[in-house]
Amino acid sequence: MQSPITANYLKGAAFGVAAVSIWASWSAITRLAVTTSLDAWDIVALRFGVAGLLLSPIVWRRGLALDRLGWLGLAGIIAGTGAPYALVAAEGLPPMTGALSIPLSCRCSLP
Repeated sequence: MQSPITANYLKGAAFGVAAVSIWASWSAITRLAVTTSLDAWDIVALRFGVAGLLLSPIVWRRGLALDRLGWLGLAGIIAGTGAPYALVAAEGLPPMTGALSIPLSCRCSLP
């Protein structure tokens, strides 16, 4: 039997690999989609439409966390990581080369 520390480490490593895989594939899949047949609006609609459908039961039960965030905090989250970010990123990917899209997808700043 594994110790709790080892089990928690493996669980955290698995979640870390999943997060890296999602963010790494997002840039490549979005660029492929906008350079072929979909435009940026389609990508944003697919991304947030599917997520909205999957998470709507949780939001229905728990609410929008306005008691903890407030309207300003909720607006900041929506503007910073929601549809506006995805739309700007998807609009900027077609003219970019793949090398330039990597700092955009991981939100790195160049020195």
